[in-house]
Amino acid sequence: MAKFYPILFAILIPVCLWSQDLTIKGSVTVQPDALLYVRDGNVNIYSTGSLDIQSTGSQRGKVYVEAEGLGAATWTCNGNTTGTGEVKFIGNGIAVDYTINGSNVSFPHLIIDNWELVGGFNIATVTLENNVKVTESLALNNGRIVTSNNEIHIANSNPASISGNFGSNYSNFIEGTLRRDVDTGATNYYRFPIGATPKDTTLPVDFRGYNPISIDLRSSIGAIKPDTVNSIAAKFVPMDDIGTISINTVTNNCYYTSAVQFLEFFWMVKKFGYWSVKPDVNNASLVWNYDFYAFPDKDWLLYQNPGLTHLKIFKAPDSFTPGPTADWSPYLWGSGNLCDGVTVYNNDFRWIRGPNDPASGFPFYQTDSIRASGLTSFSNEGLGGGTGAGLPIELLFLQAEPVNNTFIRVKWATATEINNAGFEVQRSTDGVTFEKIAWVDGAGNSSSTLNYNYPDYDVQPNVLYYYRLKQVDLDGTEELTYVVSAMITSSGIFTISDFIPNPAFDNSRIEVVTSTEKDLHVTIYNTLGQIIQKSKHHVMPGTNQITFQLGWLADGTYYAIIHADNEFYSRKLVLNRP
Repeated sequence: MAKFYPILFAILIPVCLWSQDLTIKGSVTVQPDALLYVRDGNVNIYSTGSLDIQSTGSQRGKVYVEAEGLGAATWTCNGNTTGTGEVKFIGNGIAVDYTINGSNVSFPHLIIDNWELVGGFNIATVTLENNVKVTESLALNNGRIVTSNNEIHIANSNPASISGNFGSNYSNFIEGTLRRDVDTGATNYYRFPIGATPKDTTLPVDFRGYNPISIDLRSSIGAIKPDTVNSIAAKFVPMDDIGTISINTVTNNCYYTSAVQFLEFFWMVKKFGYWSVKPDVNNASLVWNYDFYAFPDKDWLLYQNPGLTHLKIFKAPDSFTPGPTADWSPYLWGSGNLCDGVTVYNNDFRWIRGPNDPASGFPFYQTDSIRASGLTSFSNEGLGGGTGAGLPIELLFLQAEPVNNTFIRVKWATATEINNAGFEVQRSTDGVTFEKIAWVDGAGNSSSTLNYNYPDYDVQPNVLYYYRLKQVDLDGTEELTYVVSAMITSSGIFTISDFIPNPAFDNSRIEVVTSTEKDLHVTIYNTLGQIIQKSKHHVMPGTNQITFQLGWLADGTYYAIIHADNEFYSRKLVLNRP
């Protein structure tokens, strides 16, 4: 393998060139069909040097850095990097400690494909010792970028300028500050794949690791961005205690129904952290309108905060410093739409659709995110929680499930009840026309969790039955719940529906009807054949709904390959946001 000596003159690379240490003091051009491969060495671009990585159409010039034999390598740039080609840092199963530094570090398309799995965890990192700019796109295929006290700046306002199988193998995120150029537009929903290594190293790496956010600047929500602002920087800050709420604070009308319901939030979640989100220009005179989505690690969050039934974004100004003595109470009313909370049941977040959300799907549905909508400024965001209270009832869940493939059990639970006479159980075979099949008395008044169920034996195989409840107050006031469905089957039934809805806005689902219990493995690919998401699901006899949270993906076409009983099934999904 040849050593590539310092370059003191202009050179054109039209083919494949292998080198060890690469030192550039003059001008180097990598043509669109060329590959410059740095194997087991470092890259040093002097202040007098320039590296132009060109591309034509979909064909890119490439610079690959692979230092598996060394275990560590450095990319230093004090000169200039131009063009629209790509630079890839590689570690094929052997983690390389890559370090990036210099006074003027820039990449066009940057690809991180650095990995070594130890006990199922990817321990590979790329560490920044200076700020880094990426002019075209960042692909976090494998590995974690650690920015230290610096930042990585994606200087491209295309929402698809960052891609990757985020969080896979407890990696593929940015630990530190990520800055993204942003703008308003039809599809301008920006994912910030950020997180932090947990402080408690005795715990699994996935705990408190990947905790991304998204900033929704789509024109369909009436988003506004000041003309003087170009970018937004965000980071996740792990902290055991971000503060308290000094008084019980109540919000109302949180479920967009005629029944007024209350959610109480009276503590900030512990042993988690907060998000710091700031634009490049930040002052009170700027006019903003955007929605904020947080995607916290649910397992870690709920493990550390047992008893949580509700969660909400709390937003405090830049002058506010999170910490054990900090009080978030004054900022509830400035923390976005007061109805943007979620309930917590069976380790899941459940969110009720608002009047401006898409009409598809049930009004009460599972989600991985917590939203604050209609925000007009940027600052620090934390999570407040509580045990909740409801008027006239707070419905935790409603489910319908086949039992022994013989009857359908309709079951539900309430967290609180006030003046609740009871529930009329209604059934339909078309999802439109319902009839009363039973009455179940309520508790009147209760502040504890109550469980209810009704067994429906009058059902036929292979017929999909829809159920809902009519909740009735002691004064005769009525309120309908959302609709659930179930089916018992004859033997040998197994069907998988297409995605519903399709095209989808953010989330979609498939319905699986089976006569036997089994496991499903679902892998979602993009049109390039890259794996976007993997998941495993256990289905029971009858009708099963599997929901996919896909709001973080860019618009486009995706394919799901479903593996069950040594058979493979393919389903196509189109994401198309208004």
